[in-house]
Amino acid sequence: ADLTSAIGARLDRLAEADRLLLQDAAVMGYSFSLESLAFLTDQSRADLESNLATLVRHELLEVVRDPRSPERGQYRFVQGLIREVAHARVSRDVRRARHLKVADFFASLDDEELAGIVAFHLVEALRATTDAADAEKLLERAKTAMLSAIDRADDLNAWDQCLSLVKQAEEFFTGPTHLLPFLERATAAAEHLARFDECEAYARRCIEAARDLGDQTTEARAMSLLGTAYNVSNRSKRAVEILTPYLADHPDPEGDEGLTRAYMALARGQMLAGEGDPAATALVAMRAAELLDLDEVATQAMI
Repeated sequence: ADLTSAIGARLDRLAEADRLLLQDAAVMGYSFSLESLAFLTDQSRADLESNLATLVRHELLEVVRDPRSPERGQYRFVQGLIREVAHARVSRDVRRARHLKVADFFASLDDEELAGIVAFHLVEALRATTDAADAEKLLERAKTAMLSAIDRADDLNAWDQCLSLVKQAEEFFTGPTHLLPFLERATAAAEHLARFDECEAYARRCIEAARDLGDQTTEARAMSLLGTAYNVSNRSKRAVEILTPYLADHPDPEGDEGLTRAYMALARGQMLAGEGDPAATALVAMRAAELLDLDEVATQAMI
């Protein structure tokens, strides 16, 4: 609290134009480019460079000069807490409008690398939204952006980031319709990270949500992820216990990706546990995988 007050006092001593610029910079995030701040403030790059130099002299901002950093040449806050204090001083309505404007800017660049940044600003706009009708409109856009950011993080094997984004989503979204795609992605990310208890918890929530919606394919994919988690954590007998009765009710996986993956997880569990007929189960999975062009599943089944 004392440090926050001290930073607040420093900001109060700034000229009004410098203080407002620092608050706009805080909306951008911990670091930002001159181009994006120019878009937000409607100022020229030349004017901004001069004004930002003042904030650098005050040791509130600094220029990223590390040649190895992808943010080289950008500006960033000297301390994260300075950004937090400056951001908190922006009124809620202004903060919402600013974050939406920045989200529009990055979305207009049509670059999948920026999916996480777009999602960040839409989430911040949601946090600043008080009108229920406005929030409902924004939720769907934020949902799409967050799922895109999670998928991009998954492509980069950044599974910790996937889980972090899912936890953010759970702040805003309720009910199976909204939560199901997040729960499925969280299950897969937790399995990749070998957080098996977390994987099991997400998988069971995903299965329940999928059943509520009558989404058999997603339910089966979650069952396969749960079985895989058991298999790789030396609990293959448990995988066989849950998958055998489930798949007995779904004897034909043809045309269903989730069931095909579940059969593969059962085959592996049977092989590791020394139970059942893993070759016969794998053959069912392989035939179904070939029809769906699921090469990785067909290969696993063949092995």
